[in-house]
Amino acid sequence: MSFSEILKDVVTKVEGSTGLFIIASDGIPVEGYVKENSVDESALSAEFSAVLKTLHFALENLQFGNIKELNISTERFNIIVRKVTPEYYLVLLMEPEGNIGKGRFFLRITAPKIEKEI
Repeated sequence: MSFSEILKDVVTKVEGSTGLFIIASDGIPVEGYVKENSVDESALSAEFSAVLKTLHFALENLQFGNIKELNISTERFNIIVRKVTPEYYLVLLMEPEGNIGKGRFFLRITAPKIEKEI
């Protein structure tokens, strides 16, 4: 199964999800699937890689360990970020009323599939 097929499968199964992306820690987008053209994949990848680097540095200084998952709620989206490998992350965009628990579950079971393909 290709990256795009895996991503599309998750977005269609998780109520309220609008897009799922694989981003590299260096800011380069790897692959994405978007239901609606509501986000710039390149900008999302660049901005989230910067946030993840900063957060990784802070957590390292606090000796909290590495990021496994990050959840952010904004006015427009709920965003779930799941680590695939130290270099790659999944980023799921969801509408505010989307099923966050189901989104987290699908990212947890999808990350190993993506890791195997990388």
